[in-house]
Amino acid sequence: MKRNVLSKVHSDKLFEQVYDYLLDRIMRGEWKAHEKLPSIRVLAAEFEVHRLTVFKAYQLLKQNNKVYVKDKSGYYVQPASTLPLSAQQDPIVSAYVHESCLSEIHQVEAVYQFSKALLDPNLLPNRYFSEYVKKVFDLYPKVLGTYSTTQGDLELREALRRYFADRHHFDVTNDEILITSGSQEAIDLMARVLVKPRDTVLMERPTYSPAIDVFRRQGANIVPIEIYPYGYRLDQVEELMRKYKPRLFYLNPTFQNPTGYTVPAEQRKRLVDLAAQYQCLLVEDDSCPDIYFGKEPPLPFFAYDTAGYVLYIRSFSKYVAPGLSIAW
Repeated sequence: MKRNVLSKVHSDKLFEQVYDYLLDRIMRGEWKAHEKLPSIRVLAAEFEVHRLTVFKAYQLLKQNNKVYVKDKSGYYVQPASTLPLSAQQDPIVSAYVHESCLSEIHQVEAVYQFSKALLDPNLLPNRYFSEYVKKVFDLYPKVLGTYSTTQGDLELREALRRYFADRHHFDVTNDEILITSGSQEAIDLMARVLVKPRDTVLMERPTYSPAIDVFRRQGANIVPIEIYPYGYRLDQVEELMRKYKPRLFYLNPTFQNPTGYTVPAEQRKRLVDLAAQYQCLLVEDDSCPDIYFGKEPPLPFFAYDTAGYVLYIRSFSKYVAPGLSIAW
């Protein structure tokens, strides 16, 4: 492990590069709780840096409660090292960002499973689906034996482009749409590309729990934003953007999961303006826009974006067929 390893880490300061590298290994579980970490002398030799550089990285890890020190022994992994410092001081936030237990909850048998957002299969037009699938195979007999492009089937992307233009007046091209295998894959791709250790990510509280896991795995510092029946407290949002300079804000503004709240149109325009002002990307997870009675919900955040600060995730799996689109 040489200095060129550090050059791949996105940071201007050398000690922060060492910090990011160590934090990434801790977050990935390569060093377990209470396990002793390499000495300052050993790491300085491996990274080919001054010992003071490694010392400053360790001090930052200690300050952020990722490691602790044993006198005359060295540095050890803090058991709660995967939680941001603010979360360890706040029991509500700590519970909020704790690793999701949905996989265990889903194994519990129940007549009504509220941990899953699933339709009753009896409500689906299964006979129609069956007949339509036969028509698709007649039109495209080789569809099961071929691969699509990495970005997704061109004909499907063109259909989605027309849909977004007609429904929401989106001005996007086929190349700005990516097909993924569900919203979780889209969230994971965005996190891997956009978020690095120590980046701040704003998230609604409560929110879609698998998204919490995705951003935590990237080493993000998660800062919650309360959501109310009337939307957000915009003064709170602006203050957090000013204070933390977040990389992105993950939000589910239309029939929010799990509250069902919908952010009003006037707040959407203002939030897009704040995102541009503080250079914070908005990741809009629009999973249920068509589930409404009466008045149609406001346009997505993406419709108000002219500066390229909104990434739009749209799921169709609850209405027609599995699939998801992202418009950049």
